[in-house]
Amino acid sequence: MMRILALLLIIILSRFNTLGQLDSTWNLLIVKKGKQIELKDDMAKYSSSGFYLHRNCLYDVILLNEALHTLKLIGIRPDSLTFISIANNTVRDTLVIHYKEIDKILLVKNWLSNSRREIKCAKYNFVFHKSPVNYTFPSKYDYIFSVDEKMSELHPRLTHQGIKYFYEYQGKLYFHSSIEVQQPNISNKEKANALKAAAIALDLLINRRITVTIRK
Repeated sequence: MMRILALLLIIILSRFNTLGQLDSTWNLLIVKKGKQIELKDDMAKYSSSGFYLHRNCLYDVILLNEALHTLKLIGIRPDSLTFISIANNTVRDTLVIHYKEIDKILLVKNWLSNSRREIKCAKYNFVFHKSPVNYTFPSKYDYIFSVDEKMSELHPRLTHQGIKYFYEYQGKLYFHSSIEVQQPNISNKEKANALKAAAIALDLLINRRITVTIRK
């Protein structure tokens, strides 16, 4: 029995050691329950086989209290996300939200009609893990109107088509088509290492209940 206990402890510690070797930045991979994680060129676009939330991106979410928010992700910690709200190109509130408070993630299909696809979070695993990859999309800047004297910030936002740039005007977001979104410069090797850490974290999440009985 003691040998079995020791073996279990070695397995658990080795998994955490593997995570520790990749220790750098907290990231969040969302994957549908029962699905295998897949490596894709675009890991920001929604996919049931896994997509990453990216810092500095806007996400449309509905919380359990039915409140609808469009928020910019600025921080990821185990089980919690830090957002800021954007209005009139100024930072309003900072919100720290436990991931279980998010009921749905909305993917904008048509920015004119504001139609959306709903992703029910209860059907997905939220996999927090550390890796050397810092999943972030930078903002861009451009002149929106011909009379503008300064450039406005273009915010990356998750839509049904992937990440697109939007600008804010008088409290509302509008699609900006002039600048193409460039994928973050992350090599396939870096992506593979990050997904390896995610797969280990997902395995620990699913099989986290380990019961060890010690008999004297």
